Amino acid sequence: MGVNAAFDESSLYDGHSEISLEMTFDAGHRIVGHKGKCARLHGHTYKVHIMVAGKVIKPGFVVDFGDLKDLVNEWDHRLLLWDQDPLSLVTYLSDRTPVESSEGVVRLPFNPTAELMATNLAYKIHTQFKNLDRVMVELWETPKSMARALR
Repeated sequence: MGVNAAFDESSLYDGHSEISLEMTFDAGHRIVGHKGKCARLHGHTYKVHIMVAGKVIKPGFVVDFGDLKDLVNEWDHRLLLWDQDPLSLVTYLSDRTPVESSEGVVRLPFNPTAELMATNLAYKIHTQFKNLDRVMVELWETPKSMARALR
């Protein structure tokens, strides 16, 4: 096809593509029921690697990178607590201000292990973006410890 040949833009939306995003976020948590030090409040600089594959949709994305970043940033600089954690039962500060709005506490419907965090993020991505065939989330809790979830 020459440089000046006719081009049908709509053919670009017939195929599939794969994108990848890697970013970091900082969060505190604890693991309820853990036998060791992870039962205490502590924090990590997490690294997350997201790969998604699916149909390219207008304006030309599989998924907008910014939308993926927004999902991850819901946990950035937050304290992630399982909603069954006794610490999550503290709902108001002494001035009756809700803890979530003033202190950055995120109550999760699961114990915030790397495995469940990766699984939850993969589920949220797969559910929110209907054009996706595959989602993979790798969540690195430390430089040597990673959990992977596939949908």
